[in-house]
Amino acid sequence: MNLLASDERVEAIIKAGGIISATSGIIFVLYWVFKAGINRTWPTLPILLISAYIFKASEDSAEMVKLGMYEEAKNKLIVPMAASLILGWVGNYFMIVGGLLLLLGYLTL
Repeated sequence: MNLLASDERVEAIIKAGGIISATSGIIFVLYWVFKAGINRTWPTLPILLISAYIFKASEDSAEMVKLGMYEEAKNKLIVPMAASLILGWVGNYFMIVGGLLLLLGYLTL
């Protein structure tokens, strides 16, 4: 554990990154529902599922930090962090903020 960051701070950073990533995915899907109509939004459903996965995995990782399992939390955080950064790079630019917060939480573990 890094001496510069407490468990509560790392847990809050990871939770905030997961919430921002999930919220931006939901907003992205709702934007396409209203812009293109409900019949043409089926390609955005994987983004919604990935956003739900990012949220669930970040919550699990924050819970592992609370329990003191830092290596398991780091390993669990790699995939949602990468998915959030990739989706942010592809075009959902608000999701990159969540990915950067997850990266910050990963680096402080």
